[in-house]
Amino acid sequence: MKLTTLREALQRLEEVKLHLQVETLNSWEAFGRILAEDVLADIELPPFDKSARDGYAVKSKDTFLASESNPVKLKLKGHVKIGEIPSLQIDDGECAYIPTGAPLPSGSDAVVAIEDAHREGPLVYVFKAVAPNANVTRRGSDISKGTLVLRRGTQIGVKEVALLAALGRSKVKVYKKPRASIISTGPELVELGRPLREGKIYDVNGYMVYSYLSKLGLEPLIVGIADDDVKDLKEKMASSLDRSDIVIVSGGTSKGEGDVLQLSLIEILKERRGKILFHGLALKPGKPTLTAVVDEKLVVGLPGNPTSAFTVLEVMIKPWLLKNVFGSEFKERHVNAVLTRRVLSFEGRREIVYVKLLSHGAKLLAQPILKGSEAVTTFAGADGYIEIPEDIKFVEENSLVEVKLIDL
Repeated sequence: MKLTTLREALQRLEEVKLHLQVETLNSWEAFGRILAEDVLADIELPPFDKSARDGYAVKSKDTFLASESNPVKLKLKGHVKIGEIPSLQIDDGECAYIPTGAPLPSGSDAVVAIEDAHREGPLVYVFKAVAPNANVTRRGSDISKGTLVLRRGTQIGVKEVALLAALGRSKVKVYKKPRASIISTGPELVELGRPLREGKIYDVNGYMVYSYLSKLGLEPLIVGIADDDVKDLKEKMASSLDRSDIVIVSGGTSKGEGDVLQLSLIEILKERRGKILFHGLALKPGKPTLTAVVDEKLVVGLPGNPTSAFTVLEVMIKPWLLKNVFGSEFKERHVNAVLTRRVLSFEGRREIVYVKLLSHGAKLLAQPILKGSEAVTTFAGADGYIEIPEDIKFVEENSLVEVKLIDL
């Protein structure tokens, strides 16, 4: 099997361009969706100069000689109400009571905190000098007008909804969720909820892929388990291609007598436009991975082992989706940690080693999980993973390694 490097695989995947439609939603109902437009601030935040403290709006120069032993005496001109434009003007020797968040009255340039002043009838005694802009939040100091606040391709979360609300954006354009059909293959698989007979296992990958794609903002559909023959798999793939943007098949990718995905694809490509992009990835785990483009839609064949399938989703499918489908920048979160044991690697393939992060005094340790790709807990029990390049045979114990965090 001629293997394709991960870098080459991502380059070939750039050929696949899904044509996603755009829809407009209420901003508070767009949680989890992917922005289809840049969001620019069309107002300033805050939209006016406002007080950051309860206290008295003053001309700062009137307070410069104030002290505990020699307070400055100011005339109380009035009260500023929150939510209203002040009608009063602060002149020399005057002040006005102002609550937190209220607009700063004309003529004032600072606020004396209420605990630094004392009122007696129409007079206010100031015990502490304030500089210009003290206890004042200036107009546009948070976000200035025209600022790029959110980029196209950003997934909308709680923080993004808050920003949209602060800008007064009631509507936002988002991509319609790409639809992904998920097919599992293998005579050993059993649907969830059914009795598990001898020699059978439950379908892990179908549901793992479903939840993974949901997290990325797709609309997944579990087609079910295909029989381990070309006719049944071809029919399920053909119907999935008609209703989905992406088809993901789990299992059936190893080049062996009982693995049918490539044969099914060959039959489909006799009737539809497309090609196989690659079959065989220089990645451990994940070697049997297959990808194809059919009718401008992506077909992915994942390995049957759960950790292998998860690895391909994490290091290949997620970057492609974020960059080429949603147009967002793929950013990995990582930490540095000390490896707790020597790890051997298969030369010629990029190796993904899952690790558990442990604290040891001031050190962060990375403990490898070496159960194998067939074990669900290899990735399910991991905090992250390290990547070992193709030309490295081992990483020594106590080496400082970069751990890429699993963000699920």
